[in-house]
Amino acid sequence: MNLSPEESNPLTFLTLGDGDFSFSLDLATYLADEKVRSQQYHETWFSKGRKIHLVATGIDSINELTEKYKDSQFLLKRLISLNGCNNLSVEVRHDVNAVMAADCDTTNAAVTNDDGEYADDE
Repeated sequence: MNLSPEESNPLTFLTLGDGDFSFSLDLATYLADEKVRSQQYHETWFSKGRKIHLVATGIDSINELTEKYKDSQFLLKRLISLNGCNNLSVEVRHDVNAVMAADCDTTNAAVTNDDGEYADDE
């Protein structure tokens, strides 16, 4: 079975330096909304069940994040809960310096696992 480009290539969104991840949560909520996907001006983006991938990044480590922002754990859990809604996949990365992104190796950044828990690759 041959897949169209829309079906085989996900539309990817990247947020950089989202302090408490509230912007990424709002964006993911928007992208997962069935009503938004059915609007005529979004027809080309969301046609034929096209997959969407959101990579949300922040410069802070998990520990720094929870110390700075009291609602961060709540926001992250809500963000992760949208993973799988209406062909949306969500990936959260911590310790990502957007200014140094070209030179930055993010393979050791903290990422979420399938259970929505965080594991630092230390």
